[in-house]
Amino acid sequence: MNNLELKGNILELVAKLRSRESLVELTKIIETFVGNHAPDSNFENELSDFEKQSLEMAIKASKDNNGKPK
Repeated sequence: MNNLELKGNILELVAKLRSRESLVELTKIIETFVGNHAPDSNFENELSDFEKQSLEMAIKASKDNNGKPK
């Protein structure tokens, strides 16, 4: 399923909701989720030095191995 299909599926599910309370609750959940995954959010700022080093090592190992597991 591509991104457009996923978004359409989400909209279809939301359209089935009738209760205002459910819609308000879902709105809050979505706002929190989207806010925590904002495009300008830089997750690297949240990583410890150890996590950054581990990530760099994994990226290097992947490139050294052409992205294929040994």
